[in-house]
Amino acid sequence: MKRRNKRKTAVSATAVLTIAIFIIAFANKLFGDKLRSAFAQDAAVDFDKTQDFVKIMDVGQADAALIYSNGCSAVIDTGLNSSVSDIAQELKSDGIRDIDVVMISHLHMDHAGGTEDLARLFKFDNFIVPRPEAGADANSNVNAAKGITVKRNGRIYTAKQGMNFKIGEFTVTVLSY
Repeated sequence: MKRRNKRKTAVSATAVLTIAIFIIAFANKLFGDKLRSAFAQDAAVDFDKTQDFVKIMDVGQADAALIYSNGCSAVIDTGLNSSVSDIAQELKSDGIRDIDVVMISHLHMDHAGGTEDLARLFKFDNFIVPRPEAGADANSNVNAAKGITVKRNGRIYTAKQGMNFKIGEFTVTVLSY
């Protein structure tokens, strides 16, 4: 029962964080005609890289988010290992070669399973991870990504409630951990 409650809490925190990022990123920018065109069927697939954006990427069972602002990028969650090629393609199509921040919401495979392979493809300047959780199925993937990040002179941080980090014009706050 306790594990189920932890999972519900982690999933809820991820959902709240994703919604908050979306609201912060787009509330000022997508009123009026822009809002209608953003959800139109013929809306452009590619993003205008001169503008800030948040992109929710489908990674199978869960979601990953890309935040982009003023040439800075953050990826929240990496999905399953099988999703890495799709995430890499998305990042490369958006002109991203190094990732300023990668943050993992929790240590389940559907949120962190692709972390090791993504770290092999992209340099993580900053890697924010939850506290280690005994028995979590993505521990080895995250630990391997930590090692790769350190070898490439990236920094590792343990996520804490209230922690803030800047991505361009955005400040992202960790709401719960």
